[in-house]
Amino acid sequence: MKTSFKQVGSLPQEIHHELLIDAKSVTLNATLSPKKAHTILFEGTLKGTVALTCDYCAEDFSSEIDEEVILELTDREYTNNEEVLPAVDVIECPSGIININEIMESEVHLMTSDYHKCKNCIDLKEEN
Repeated sequence: MKTSFKQVGSLPQEIHHELLIDAKSVTLNATLSPKKAHTILFEGTLKGTVALTCDYCAEDFSSEIDEEVILELTDREYTNNEEVLPAVDVIECPSGIININEIMESEVHLMTSDYHKCKNCIDLKEEN
């Protein structure tokens, strides 16, 4: 799914999109709000199931996610001296096209690259 900076215009645009990532379904509910010239605030929630690998036993397992995502999108080159919200990542979309699928995949992969333990390994640690 793609949208453009021009489509967002001056009013917030609601996005509801489902995507299969690693054969698991993830849903995005988000709002794209114009912030200032060349900048859009992306606020949303990613929900669904993701495939993970336990960092203790290396077993594959699935886990539910319900994560808030806040980003600033810009259709020009980002310079570090621009005013951005604290702790918000900036994504450059130089063509003016916002690729929702790429944003979803990137955010899910960021979450899944974290440290994870399966239920068996969590239970094992609690027993000791």
